[in-house]
Amino acid sequence: MSTEALIQLEEKIQNAIETISIYHMENEELREKQNQSEQEITQLRNLFNKLEDEKKTLQQEVASLEEIKHHSEHEVNELRNINAQLEKEQTTLKQEYQSWNDRVNQLLDKLNTATEETV
Repeated sequence: MSTEALIQLEEKIQNAIETISIYHMENEELREKQNQSEQEITQLRNLFNKLEDEKKTLQQEVASLEEIKHHSEHEVNELRNINAQLEKEQTTLKQEYQSWNDRVNQLLDKLNTATEETV
């Protein structure tokens, strides 16, 4: 082999070594990026799981509140019915009171008239 061929071979080897070194550095960078990405994925999965748990908790709370709302609406309807009955009863009692009051006034008038006639 000639000196020139050896120099060219040495340059090729040197270029190959530099290329391998560059690939090695790029590989390390890619591994670091992969590790970072895996950590981010793990963090996002943890966050997702946490949010899923919170969603389930909120859904349970909503279901509980809807049940309370339904029960409250039922109670409100019952109370409205009771109120309507009491209002009817109040109206009836007012009418009876007025009727009795009128009757008392009639009797007082008769009594006063009778008393005036006897005096």
